[in-house]
Amino acid sequence: MIAIIKILADVLEADRDNNILFSDLQRLLDYLGFRRKVKGSHFIYWREGIDEIINIQPEAGKAKAYQVRQVRNISTVIAEWIETAELLNRKIPECSGGRVFA
Repeated sequence: MIAIIKILADVLEADRDNNILFSDLQRLLDYLGFRRKVKGSHFIYWREGIDEIINIQPEAGKAKAYQVRQVRNISTVIAEWIETAELLNRKIPECSGGRVFA
């Protein structure tokens, strides 16, 4: 769990975009409950309730900066949704590995 929180913190920190390991970005997306399909070097992630599809490819073992930004934007939307749901006392579904945002 601590590793996931560190990965999420790195993704949310804009000046780290060029230094996120591809495997770490995959772990975060898996943890957040995204489903994955692989087509060649492309890893395609999607999740029910989120319209945007994430398509990532490794580059020298790292995630591409624009792909990290895409995940950051989605992570921010998820966090805002959870905050709103909590304010409205609505049920918040668990991520595949438990809640990351609180």
